[in-house]
Amino acid sequence: MGDKKVSDWHAELKSELLKNCKSSNKIWSERYMKGILPFHGVKVPQVRLLTSALIKKHDLQTWTEQSIYDLAKQLLAADFSEEKFAGISVLSAKSLTFNDWEEQLRLVKSFFQSGQIEDWATCDQVK
Repeated sequence: MGDKKVSDWHAELKSELLKNCKSSNKIWSERYMKGILPFHGVKVPQVRLLTSALIKKHDLQTWTEQSIYDLAKQLLAADFSEEKFAGISVLSAKSLTFNDWEEQLRLVKSFFQSGQIEDWATCDQVK
């Protein structure tokens, strides 16, 4: 995962999440999840918009499948719910076409086995 564009994408997402977070959303979400997962405090619709904008801005359609997988892995390895959600959104973006669906399935399986997708809030987003 030494790809600079992956790290830059993730850093930009974190920056946008921090600009759009609200402490009241953070408190509510963490209370709802009973402390299982930390939140920045950005609601799901806003995370979708931010993720979609970054997918377009960075033209993920031109990225290699491996770079997209690396980005998803990095996002799903993050501690915060919104970043995990963005990782799943990257994998499931309708504008992206994966040639090897079996590899994508193996990748998603590995996220479950490694615990990167563990809590119900994250696994409910997997489509």
